[in-house]
Amino acid sequence: MATAVASLGISFVARTNKWDKGAKKILGDLKKVGLAALGVGAAFGGLIKASIDVADALGKASKRAGVTVEELQALRFAAERSGSSAETMDRGLATLSKRLGEAKLGTGALASFLGRYDQSLLDALVNTTSTGEAVNLLADAMQDAGTQADRNAIAAAAFSKSLGLDLVLALQGGSEGLREFDKEARKTSRFMTKQMVEDSEKAGDAFDNLAHSIKGTAFAMGATFADELAATADFLRTALPNAIKAAAATFLTLVRVAAASAAAIKQFFSGNFAGAAELGSLTFGDIFKQAVDDVDKAFARPESGQGSGSAGASGESQKDSEAAAATAQATTEMRGLMERQNELSSQVVDGIRQITNQPAVAG
Repeated sequence: MATAVASLGISFVARTNKWDKGAKKILGDLKKVGLAALGVGAAFGGLIKASIDVADALGKASKRAGVTVEELQALRFAAERSGSSAETMDRGLATLSKRLGEAKLGTGALASFLGRYDQSLLDALVNTTSTGEAVNLLADAMQDAGTQADRNAIAAAAFSKSLGLDLVLALQGGSEGLREFDKEARKTSRFMTKQMVEDSEKAGDAFDNLAHSIKGTAFAMGATFADELAATADFLRTALPNAIKAAAATFLTLVRVAAASAAAIKQFFSGNFAGAAELGSLTFGDIFKQAVDDVDKAFARPESGQGSGSAGASGESQKDSEAAAATAQATTEMRGLMERQNELSSQVVDGIRQITNQPAVAG
């Protein structure tokens, strides 16, 4: 019978191990799939937010420059294709917008230069209603200029010396050249229409409003539950050391149970059922009794000093009493669970002892 029982035990352990490995693999695969799905979702959400931010920035830049979003994208494209950059074009348009305002007042570098160079061009620029319209007039003037020096001078007066020299190649093809750049820019996948930008700006504002709302809610919750949070922090400050001690006591109990179980199992599978029963009967009861004592010690509170009559001391004493009552209740419940486990263990041991006392086992 000892051989049969041992074989049955070994077979059960082997099958359990196989099932456990299979279950762990399935859980591992599901975890990987879940993490991958979360990663894809986060990446997709980040891409959407980034696209909204780009469109929102484009809309704001076009307003600062005084051009439409389509005009700004075409002018940026022209600058990049001519060896300059989108950033240089943005800065140049901002400078032009400022100098146009000055020219309408009869002041500034643009008015001063064109008043001497081409009064008709100055008059046309003063009558424009947008920066985009002024850019087309300046581009045509550069195209019609007799020399490259004249083109550079016009660009410098309009966009500043440093920026104008970088942008002259993008503009010297005239308004017709800018229209060609516009057609090419619209063929690219990154070109955005006015409606797309407006929708993105609304979405961006909605995201910002949501973020502010969440922050406001968090602040409100913090203020509402300030007392509860403080009480929780105080509880953790006083109870955490005891909890750590209790956890250590529980771990020590598990170690003792494992050691005792190993010894009993060794006796059981070697055919010494009576020895296994006796070892379990003597060992497990002592282990669980010791565990209860360890938990009691972990949550033991030192006696407070006598003679303090202050209101603060009274409040602390009340808190200590409440904490002590809660600790006593938790310890009592834990003691009951351990005693129940000890009782069940004793029943198992008694059952094994009864089996070993049967005539068939003795034979």
